[in-house]
Amino acid sequence: MLLDIQPMLSRSALSPTMHHPALFVMVHDVAFHDILLVFFVFLHLLLPPLPAPFLFFRNFEYCLASQNKSLTTTPGETMLFLSVLLAAIVGNSKIVYGLRLWNSGTCPYAQRTWIALEEVGADYEMQKVDLQNKSEEFIAKYSEANPGGRAKVPVLEVEHAMTLTESVPCTEYVFEKFAPASFQSVEQKAQARLAVEIHPFNYFQLLRVRNDPEALADAVSSFGASMQHFNSFLLTCSPEGPYLFGDTFGFADACIAPFAQRCLITLRFFIDIELFEVCTLRNAHRTKAYIEAILDRPSVKATAPDSDVLLESTKTMLLRFDDTKETKR
Repeated sequence: MLLDIQPMLSRSALSPTMHHPALFVMVHDVAFHDILLVFFVFLHLLLPPLPAPFLFFRNFEYCLASQNKSLTTTPGETMLFLSVLLAAIVGNSKIVYGLRLWNSGTCPYAQRTWIALEEVGADYEMQKVDLQNKSEEFIAKYSEANPGGRAKVPVLEVEHAMTLTESVPCTEYVFEKFAPASFQSVEQKAQARLAVEIHPFNYFQLLRVRNDPEALADAVSSFGASMQHFNSFLLTCSPEGPYLFGDTFGFADACIAPFAQRCLITLRFFIDIELFEVCTLRNAHRTKAYIEAILDRPSVKATAPDSDVLLESTKTMLLRFDDTKETKR
């Protein structure tokens, strides 16, 4: 009996979100078909997505003896089939999951995507960027994602697929690709995006008026009120917490954590404001617990810049802001 096995590309395998290729098996012996189907389904689930270059082999013809149901092949056929499978397995990780993050090491926006990559356990390469002396390679890479834009971090390269920039789409992509279960519903995804927009940890709004006592007092008052408002929002998402949606650390938490981290350190150093005290005074207990939980996350700790480096970076940024303000006068 003739058994014709044709590995072919499924439609989804041609898209950036590559999935397992479809395996089409044509056979006329029902009992053997059942066994063969179980084998290929098992193999199909074990193997990672196969890269396209290794899938253009087809029309393997095997002679199945009708009497004893044994499967016979020539040595050449066997070696060819095994070599293609081995090449697909060995070459797969670089082609399908090749990721490179362009990151300055101190930018809170780039840290969002860095946290996401750590959370999902992705295999990625880090490319350090000096934002004060941008290389031509970095500028060119950024232009692939946003032609004509001012080059900044993060930039996320997805090998053989696309280049992304801006922290929210980069971070959301990582979670969607590698941890889709972190979003439980469309409604939850919308709430997560809203949380990223309305979180109150914009520390620079306070730091930029640090030398104006009246403006600073107003800013601190508004900051305390925003903690209360965010507390109410968190309670609608998950009364118990500790993260935005219960015990699942996801996209919004990764986006908010770098700003809460910097808020805690910079407000204490530059204007003598204790973040947790503000939460306590405003009865924002859910917000306080939320900050503690996200800052204690291993991925957040692992990607955090050293406090001294962070403070020096913030000082430089404030000096540039002050110089710009003086120039405008």
